[in-house]
Amino acid sequence: MLRSDSRRAAALDHFARFFAELEERFVERRDPLQQIALALLSRQHVLMTGPPGTGKSQLASAVVARIVDEATGEPSVFARQITESTVHTELIGAVDFRTLMDSGRTVHFTDEGLLGSVHAFLDEVLDGRDMLLRSTLNLLEERELKQGARITRGAIECALMTTNRYLTEVLEENRRTLLAFVDRIAFVSFVPRTFADPANLRRLVAGSVGERAALSARLTIQDLDALQTMASEVRVPASLAERVADLVSAFERRTGELERADPGFVATRYASARTAVRLAQLLRTICVLDKALHRRDRPLVAELSDLAMLRLALVVAGPEPASLDALLAQEHEPRERRQLTIMKAEHDLWDECLREITARALPDEPVEAPAPAPVQVAAEEPAPIAVETNEPERAEPIAIATLEAHDLHALRGVLERSRTLEAEDPEARAIAREMRTRALAALTEHVAFGGFAGTAADDPEDVAGEIARYREAAELREALLAEGASIEQPDVHAARWERGFATLVDRARLALDAHAAQRITGFDARGARGLSTTLDALAPLARAFDRLERDLASLAPGAPPEPLRAVVLGPRLSPLVEARYADDLALPSRDAMRDVVRGVLGHLARLGVHDAVPASAHLAWVARALLARERTSDEGAPSDAPFDLARYRALRASEDRALLCLVLGEIALLLHEPDRARGATERARDALAALSAETRAQLASIDLARIERLVAHLEGWHARAGADPTLVQIAHDEAALRRTSLESELVASLLPEHADHARALATRLHALDAALRKALHDALAGANDARWAAIVRAP
Repeated sequence: MLRSDSRRAAALDHFARFFAELEERFVERRDPLQQIALALLSRQHVLMTGPPGTGKSQLASAVVARIVDEATGEPSVFARQITESTVHTELIGAVDFRTLMDSGRTVHFTDEGLLGSVHAFLDEVLDGRDMLLRSTLNLLEERELKQGARITRGAIECALMTTNRYLTEVLEENRRTLLAFVDRIAFVSFVPRTFADPANLRRLVAGSVGERAALSARLTIQDLDALQTMASEVRVPASLAERVADLVSAFERRTGELERADPGFVATRYASARTAVRLAQLLRTICVLDKALHRRDRPLVAELSDLAMLRLALVVAGPEPASLDALLAQEHEPRERRQLTIMKAEHDLWDECLREITARALPDEPVEAPAPAPVQVAAEEPAPIAVETNEPERAEPIAIATLEAHDLHALRGVLERSRTLEAEDPEARAIAREMRTRALAALTEHVAFGGFAGTAADDPEDVAGEIARYREAAELREALLAEGASIEQPDVHAARWERGFATLVDRARLALDAHAAQRITGFDARGARGLSTTLDALAPLARAFDRLERDLASLAPGAPPEPLRAVVLGPRLSPLVEARYADDLALPSRDAMRDVVRGVLGHLARLGVHDAVPASAHLAWVARALLARERTSDEGAPSDAPFDLARYRALRASEDRALLCLVLGEIALLLHEPDRARGATERARDALAALSAETRAQLASIDLARIERLVAHLEGWHARAGADPTLVQIAHDEAALRRTSLESELVASLLPEHADHARALATRLHALDAALRKALHDALAGANDARWAAIVRAP
């Protein structure tokens, strides 16, 4: 059983990888995926709306079908497509008729219904009748079935629901029933029929017909249990919870005003007291989600910045707000356009309310950010950032003092104080902006000098914390710029942030390199088990590489950096792989040789470094190992050997190890991706062309020498014994001539510069075949002539 901290660390890793893989597969679906992530952690439910063909059901299935129980390896899912004829018992579970007949009591087999599984997928949920929706609502919210004095508790935690209907139209048809239904669902999204970026549609279509890796990230019910427990431990300051209440009230007031002013606007969410309580509780889950996906070292305390994520539960999410204008610009379908227009209006109201609530401090809330680092000043001087009065005279020392803010806590405090100053004294807006500009300059220096980095770089967890701090710095930069901070030297500013990011990438490489070395210390990297054992020891590092690569790619100021595993593990593993081939390819069977290569490729693929060792390098190392083996092998039978079946069998046994170019050609096909436009021989020939001229010459020399020894042996046998019956049996019945001729043609195809020599051998084999067939024909014709002569002579 894992210890609690280990259990939680593993759960955080599994959760992050699971949703990163989903986000990669389902493009422009970040909001719905984040809603689902929050719903799983908070035991809430999700409703995905939108027109048919937008992948809602596929997305829901990809989530619930791949969250499994550690004990059984199977998901715990209740799935049902709802129709107008769906009845109550189909959701609750069938009636136990024996109990009904014996006692007259109605008891349901709830383990077969919605309450019997941890997760549920209800497709087309709004197609059900009103009474069914009400009963479904009670089951989902109360998670229990009341039958008189008997109450059956359910296992259900999270239900994902879909509908092909537009939410605005549904609410207009039956607002009273369905608004209550929607209010009890924590997360509602709209999935549009088009993509904001046309490139994503092209990517989706190409992926549908190409070879696409299956979703493989693993998440368990026990992982979710650990993270749910962690969420219950998150502390939400009372002042922050009060802001949530104010946020809900402000949003409800603004949407009401807009409904009265615009008859075409229909509010799609109902902000009740239940909503406010749920949102305050959701801050705990947001903290854990941020810890899993971004800041692994984050303390379990809700922060002011977490309020922004409440958008996912207070408005209909779906397309990210920044993409709504692009969708509206290309959308002409009236129903779709109306839904997007209402969403944009709600998002704009949300932004206004969020700015209003976060810009002002509550009466009992300190002005500074929690536990700020002290500003370094001389002992005899007063702290220059203190804010005591509302007089404008205080602003100048505040602006100057930002130069001394030396960490993120202090710089965030400057941003908060600039907001307070601007809210309390609108005429001080210029000074507030100067504060943000100076804070941005200090932040840039902080990043350029590696202020996010520690003193050591030998543990991926430490670097993950550094990445989280760099991300905090990047988010703070965006906040400062969004609120009016200016950049005096854009080129210098960009170069310093790029320098800070380069430092982060370098530290990640060093940490992973050091950690990999620590894991394999003590393992023998050579021998039959050495490489396999070493690569197995490195397997747990795959998750660390995944996480750091993903996090760095999301922060890159330009193109994502080269994958860490290629830079770190590629050069380290190459000599180990080369040694493995040198040790393990001295095998009698070409099947066994292919198995060695296949095993190495499998290990590298599991580590995610299949491409770190080029296919040409694999092929060169295999060729070198095979040539080394040949130099120590028997070169064939002596030229004066007797011509009989035993000697032929002995000679052929040495030749039957297969041509080296055939073995290398088959291995080349293992190393290269299939290409249906070209045949196997053409692909193998192109792969072998990458070998050096010297290696190719050695391969041709050995293979053609083998063939030539066999041809010379058969020619000598024929010259000495003519159409010897044993020779004819070998040549024709055992197809020795045909097989050897095909081998010559194979050498000519794979090593075309040696085609003349190879085909000359094939010509000699055809000549021998013709001579043997002529001799056999002559012998048979002579026998027939003798028979007819005997008939003529008979009395």
